[in-house]
Amino acid sequence: MKLLITSYVLLIGSFAFVSLDSEAADARAKEFQSSIKPLLENYCFDCHADGESKGNVAFDGFENDQALLNNHELWLHVLKNLRAGLMPPAKKPQPSAE
Repeated sequence: MKLLITSYVLLIGSFAFVSLDSEAADARAKEFQSSIKPLLENYCFDCHADGESKGNVAFDGFENDQALLNNHELWLHVLKNLRAGLMPPAKKPQPSAE
């Protein structure tokens, strides 16, 4: 599952560096809502949303999904922590291999 999450983070990052028209931006936002946000809710929001911002990271502190998706620094930080196995922390629920 970490590989799947990493793949989604890479997908988000690749979208963030491409200039998109509004139709493509809407499609990207829908993909985020259906595929990525549920993963964040399951594995990240306990510490990084709903008033929590451990490590100064809060996924719900953005004006809208587009602003979140366009934060290149944040997604690079997420990718590094996922690849290093630092997130989610060992004591928290972990994504399954599926």
